[in-house]
Amino acid sequence: MLLVLAGCSLPNPLFQVEAPSPTATVAAPTPTPIVLSETVRVQEGGFSVSLPSGWQSRALSSTLTLAPDAAALASSTPGEALVVTIDSTPRDLIASRYGNEAATDAEAFFEISSGSAQEAGYVLSATRPVTVGNQVGLGAELSAAGGTGELVVVLTDGQAIRVLGQASAEAWPTQRALFERLLAEMQFFVAAPLATPTVAGGAT
Repeated sequence: MLLVLAGCSLPNPLFQVEAPSPTATVAAPTPTPIVLSETVRVQEGGFSVSLPSGWQSRALSSTLTLAPDAAALASSTPGEALVVTIDSTPRDLIASRYGNEAATDAEAFFEISSGSAQEAGYVLSATRPVTVGNQVGLGAELSAAGGTGELVVVLTDGQAIRVLGQASAEAWPTQRALFERLLAEMQFFVAAPLATPTVAGGAT
């Protein structure tokens, strides 16, 4: 609950109290620096992301899932560890499926991208600008009984990209800084063209 300082909460100046005894000042612990020493590049998705050493990844076409260990990567529910999923779709494909606005306006793309989360019972905050590499996207926090996280979307020159970070409600306040660092270090490039099936020539 937000603490509101109203006039009635001020101490009455007619009452005198003894000054508290001086106490030793305890320095706040220094946050551990986040070191991103490894990079995963997804050619089909047109993006790369830097990770802490030892992190695990699973790639399927232009979708990449990241976690600090194999157990978190395989888990179906948010836990203490940060799990990040990144997917990328050509903007022309988004336009053909959902209309040109979804492929050119980040707010419209976010609305489409967040639909499944809302259907699953997640509550989303209002969207806000989020820096993703050298781009500016849109993000919103999401929360439900099963976990908390943030959904971010960004439209690059050729791709529509979604980034979802999740952890348990208790762990998310700690994991948020790492998620924001991963976003800041993402890079974008021209995606490799999607493979088209080839038809073998007929027998002679």
